[in-house]
Amino acid sequence: MAPSIQNARHYHSFIAGSDYYEFPGKTGHYVMLGEADDEIKKSDPLYFTDTPGVNRHDVHAKVDSLVSDFFDKSLK
Repeated sequence: MAPSIQNARHYHSFIAGSDYYEFPGKTGHYVMLGEADDEIKKSDPLYFTDTPGVNRHDVHAKVDSLVSDFFDKSLK
């Protein structure tokens, strides 16, 4: 995954009115996949095991909130 400093964070500075949110810690690319049960986590740990301190459910809830806020603000 490309570092945010060279991508989202960088381009955000060029887009007037854009919002930027960066998840703390080592929130990886695959955290956006759905939550998995223990069997799936064992068979595909790359995709379904997050680094300590990252809560996939909380990340999804935050993204939902950010998207909802964006549309509330943008579609008025």
